[in-house]
Amino acid sequence: MHIIKIPCAKILAHPEAHLRFSIHEGLIWTKNQLKQDVICIPRDIFQKGRRLVEVIIDHAHQVIGHYSQLKTLDYIQRSYWWPNMAADIEAFCTSCTKCQMNKSSTMQLQGLLHGLPIPERPWQSIGIDFMGPFPQSHYYDYPMVIICCLSLEVHRTPTTM
Repeated sequence: MHIIKIPCAKILAHPEAHLRFSIHEGLIWTKNQLKQDVICIPRDIFQKGRRLVEVIIDHAHQVIGHYSQLKTLDYIQRSYWWPNMAADIEAFCTSCTKCQMNKSSTMQLQGLLHGLPIPERPWQSIGIDFMGPFPQSHYYDYPMVIICCLSLEVHRTPTTM
């Protein structure tokens, strides 16, 4: 990949004020966490209509196989640095459709579905629900609905909550 030599204006204007950066052959360099020299990538460089930062993230993410944003960040930090690098990589990885499709579920496994036993006679098994509130009438504002699970017969009884 051809890197365009457009330096960061602030660092180039006052290199003595930015001691963690050095300039070599028109490129800005810094040290990564392993004390290795890495190239600084300005955020406003474009390559083929895309930001160079985005091209680097996309390439690294495909090389390591869509594992995670942390592995992508670790891989890129070996060679490059730019401001807000972790946030850019996180945004890219959360928008990656392959990563979202292959993401493992963190939910606990659901148990088997067991149906309710069929009652042998009417009103042996019932369901109760409350509806409302409704406008008060004769001091009642909720109907209690009782249903027979065998015959599906319904009884409604006025009540208050």
